Amino acid sequence: MVLNRADECRQRADECRRSAAQAADDVLRVTYLDLARRWRMMEAESIERKAMGPTKPIPRTAERDRDALLTFYDLPAEPPAISGGAGLEHPSGSVTRPV
Repeated sequence: MVLNRADECRQRADECRRSAAQAADDVLRVTYLDLARRWRMMEAESIERKAMGPTKPIPRTAERDRDALLTFYDLPAEPPAISGGAGLEHPSGSVTRPV
């Protein structure tokens, strides 16, 4: 049987609650209960997303990918030095050196 995301989250939360009930160690019990709470939150989020309907994906284009790469490569290799920073500059003058 294939479970949807909400069912899987609910099942894992139930497993964590059962493990918490059997744990002898208080720290372990609290950890299991926290995990169960997080699984329940993910379950609720999954149900909410499903209710909102499918989202329309943003199409990827070669032009958009190229522009992203150009923007990345246009960044300076080294951030500008802070002037008057009361000793914040690196003593060598540069943290990174060209190879």
